[in-house]
Amino acid sequence: MSMTDAASAAELVRQVLDDTVDKGWRAEFARGATDDEIDQMVARQNAKGVPAAFREVLRIMGSGSSPWFMGTGFGVFLDGEDKTVALISIEYAESEVGLRDPDGMLVIAEAEANFLVIDGADLHQPNLPVWVITDGNEVKKVADSVIDWFDRSAKNLLGFKATLARRRERGHPDPLREEDFRWE
Repeated sequence: MSMTDAASAAELVRQVLDDTVDKGWRAEFARGATDDEIDQMVARQNAKGVPAAFREVLRIMGSGSSPWFMGTGFGVFLDGEDKTVALISIEYAESEVGLRDPDGMLVIAEAEANFLVIDGADLHQPNLPVWVITDGNEVKKVADSVIDWFDRSAKNLLGFKATLARRRERGHPDPLREEDFRWE
């Protein structure tokens, strides 16, 4: 998905969010980050910036836990230590890395020593690819853009809702997790 400007990127993120809310996710539980908090995260990582699409994701849900990224370190709490570990993994990569500017990259999520990142090259662009750096020292592109990644995450969240619905039908409700969704 190509983006021409920051406003278009932010609008597409909002469309993904609105679609997910229409399908039952309760967005009122999300806590968004302020631009100041986002800028502090970027500074702690010594990154070159933040793409507009990802800034919008953080504005929606970057300052608290959300089932959207269950089991994942996500949000403005990611720091230079996360980036340092990701950079060490890159040093041991056994294949061509593909990132043009790892030192300037932005770590956007972490789960069990696997990191989702946006390449430091062109961070001023509104919507860039998302990469994974694995604990197995592999680096590969996992989404063509932040918006594609966010959309895939939304589909995963709705898949989780479907799993909860099946559990309910079988007599095994999960009230704590179910409260993140509308059940009409």
